Amino acid sequence: MRSPQIFDKRTKYLYLLPLTIMGIIFYLSHQPNVMDGMPEIPFLDKVFHFIAYFALGFSFCISLSFNRWPRWGPLSFLFTMLYAMSDEIHQTFVPSRAFEVSDFLADVFGGLVAVMVFRYLMRTFSRLPQSRMMRSSF
Repeated sequence: MRSPQIFDKRTKYLYLLPLTIMGIIFYLSHQPNVMDGMPEIPFLDKVFHFIAYFALGFSFCISLSFNRWPRWGPLSFLFTMLYAMSDEIHQTFVPSRAFEVSDFLADVFGGLVAVMVFRYLMRTFSRLPQSRMMRSSF
């Protein structure tokens, strides 16, 4: 069995997508009072965690699947979960921040839903017939 080409010339830049999102998450989690000035809505921080890690999980799916990694779904989820764990550990070193299991669970759930949504979209769009323009060769 051939090993995948993980640095395809056309799609190698897709690896920048999860790296950028990881940088944004790192920056925000390094802020001591990131929720200051936000409305007092119950579980709003969990919603933000879910959205951030949904974006990260989805970006891993894009970069790994388009670069033809085998088992891109479980790998995307694993990478997202590992980054969520490292982010929660990182927050223990930031003043007024702490490791919260509920934040970690929101992160993991966001990553899991992202993989499921991406897989659904890939299956749905792979069944659509190609347009005539896409089938024609120039």
